[in-house]
Amino acid sequence: MKILVFNGSPKGEKSDTLCITRAFLAGMAETAKQEVKVITAVEQHVGYCRGCFACMHNGGRCGPIPT
Repeated sequence: MKILVFNGSPKGEKSDTLCITRAFLAGMAETAKQEVKVITAVEQHVGYCRGCFACMHNGGRCGPIPT
């Protein structure tokens, strides 16, 4: 079973919610093998959309249009 966890807490690894999530995952491990990936939102450096539509010409990437 593949499980993807999004951790939105600014506390990162010290998040209370992540602690509870890990306990939940430990219980799930008793029933089936699992592959878990944790993504911490604070570490992702997500920028805002400028609405410039450059991504439509850059293969989905934000930034200047190549010449």
